[in-house]
Amino acid sequence: MRYTAGLLLCLLLAIPALAAPDTTAHQIRMVLVDKNVTLEVVDWGGSGPPLIFLAGLGDTAHGFDVLAEKFTAKHHVYGITRRGFGASSMPPPTDANYDADRLGDDVLAVIDALHIQKPVIAGHSIAGEELSSVGTRHPEKIAGLIYLDSLFQYAFANPDQADLALDSAVVRRDLDRMFDMQNDPARWRALIAAVQARLPHLQTALQQTSDTLAGAPDAPAIVEKPVEQIGDKIITNPHRYGVAPVPILAILAMPRRCQPNCDKPFMQRIMAGDAARADLFEKTAPHARVVRIANASHYIWRSNEAQVEQEMDAFMDGLH
Repeated sequence: MRYTAGLLLCLLLAIPALAAPDTTAHQIRMVLVDKNVTLEVVDWGGSGPPLIFLAGLGDTAHGFDVLAEKFTAKHHVYGITRRGFGASSMPPPTDANYDADRLGDDVLAVIDALHIQKPVIAGHSIAGEELSSVGTRHPEKIAGLIYLDSLFQYAFANPDQADLALDSAVVRRDLDRMFDMQNDPARWRALIAAVQARLPHLQTALQQTSDTLAGAPDAPAIVEKPVEQIGDKIITNPHRYGVAPVPILAILAMPRRCQPNCDKPFMQRIMAGDAARADLFEKTAPHARVVRIANASHYIWRSNEAQVEQEMDAFMDGLH
């Protein structure tokens, strides 16, 4: 599966580790979340406060089969396969269908449909945007958030960092709204000023991407598969999120396992940006616990299973 430059890091680091055979006991439910859209919800059972897992881009809830069983003694554990993947519905790849807040609304719809009371939501990689969407807009619905190496710019936006996917999405939305405001000069001027303020970030992001692609061989034109088009739409429709006012645990691969690209300038830039964002998040969110695990893989619960399980247990025990 290939995606645009918006998630270059995931292209390089998020090659899925081979999942263990699915031998866990679970039930599958198909939950209606939107018109003609149903999501696969994996229910591993268990007793206690609810815990919901959200997978990274291209993955399904079944990627958590082994980890989920670790928590069923103290929690009722669920997993959601987002729209466009696995057994879930595949709406057309439009901006509206795969907007970050639309994906967050899907999670909220599952919570409401299954009458799940105040869950902790744990999300990997791109699921960080769904965590932040839910947590910043509806903190009353959840007990806490766990970012599993998912604290990227689409989950917590560092205003000092340029990001092609995020900056282009913000500018594109503002431009789309601009001509709806012609009858309101004050709001029109404010929106123009906002777009102009974002343009230097966008220019920087474009230049960084161009530099990264310099020397790359031209590839033959190919027709993207529907699932690849969906991935592109998810990547290109993030929002700028701050810190959710709920208890938060962020477990980060930092410095991350990055061979064979560790010494390349683009990877050094990515990792420096990750570190700066994590530091800012920690300062902005004194209620959050940020755990940095050196040389962990992007699939951090597989490369560092015991430590991740311990941190999650301690965090959730502290909520009750």
